[in-house]
Amino acid sequence: MPTAHDLDLAALAVYLHEADRILVSWDTWADRHTDTDGWPHDADRYGERAAQRDADIWRAFSPVRQCAGTLINTARRQVKQLPQGDAHDRWSHGLDTLASALERIDALEAERAGASDQEEAVFVRNEEAWPALDDWAVHGHVLIEIDVAAQQRNAASPPSPAPRPRQEKPRRRR
Repeated sequence: MPTAHDLDLAALAVYLHEADRILVSWDTWADRHTDTDGWPHDADRYGERAAQRDADIWRAFSPVRQCAGTLINTARRQVKQLPQGDAHDRWSHGLDTLASALERIDALEAERAGASDQEEAVFVRNEEAWPALDDWAVHGHVLIEIDVAAQQRNAASPPSPAPRPRQEKPRRRR
């Protein structure tokens, strides 16, 4: 039976896959619709397509947003239990990047929630969240790597000895 953490990691894996698909699609589209210096052939169409990319990646991240803080906190606890090494430093950097990105995402959503013009607010939120969501697409895999390392370490640890049954002292008959 999967744990809540397993389900959260599965949601993250779906996001990473979707984000990759969205980014590849965007790169392919942008390569065909810009000149060699990166300037769009049609600035309006480029802006519309960028807005679609931003909305798509926000939607893809939405299921992860609810559990993102828990994923980061769990990974931080797991890292503390793993041996120091090169991966440890990379993981710590990734976790810091993800935490900072999540703060930006949460702040943008709070601003959107308080706005009077929701259509414009969603557009602005999506556009401004793009760099933070890209950080999650780039660094989100560290959460899965840390969990795998923690699971492997737990599997490699010898099981704790079972407690011995308490032996009762023989009773003396009176």
